[in-house]
Amino acid sequence: MSKNKAPGPDEITSDVFFRGGEAITTYLTKVYNKMLQTKEVPPSWNEANIIILFKKGDPGNIKTHRPISLIAHSYKLFMRLFQKRMEIVLGENQPRDQAGFRKKFSTTDHVYTLNQVIEKTNEHNLPLCVGFIDYEKTFYSVEHFSTTEALRKISINETYVQILENIYRQATARMHINNLVSEEVHINRGVRQGDSISPKLFTAAIEDTL
Repeated sequence: MSKNKAPGPDEITSDVFFRGGEAITTYLTKVYNKMLQTKEVPPSWNEANIIILFKKGDPGNIKTHRPISLIAHSYKLFMRLFQKRMEIVLGENQPRDQAGFRKKFSTTDHVYTLNQVIEKTNEHNLPLCVGFIDYEKTFYSVEHFSTTEALRKISINETYVQILENIYRQATARMHINNLVSEEVHINRGVRQGDSISPKLFTAAIEDTL
């Protein structure tokens, strides 16, 4: 967690966790352990404030902007722990050709492999067909059930899977634009932008689909 990060709906800033010392550590440990026992999460974990960040290009084009979910920092810390515990199992169940969001993997490996395939087929005068798939708005389109079912298939701890289900089943968000706030809306699909575990959920779902 970085300092000076914007708070989520609970309005608790990241500074609280940096300055809280042993008291905040003890408190969070109790909360997290209780959650692991009951599989219930704080209501603020279901909520998100969505802001829009300009990337580049035409400011008047909505496609040049990216939504970011501002979520509770206590949620982020828990998901970071979950991610660390999940990485080993997830890594063991993904093939080497899946380089997305993995340590010691890079897209340059894919580029090198593709170049080798092209060179060898040209060398031996063999036919070659290459397909490229551009997953547009990938994080927004992932179905919630597909992520949790994918995690179950690779034997991720059921407690964590049920906690994820409880979070996404009741997920809501409000848009914050130019000091205006929208009504609360229910989020039926997609993983949260700005959540450290979202890339892992996406790769688990896409690997299960393919």
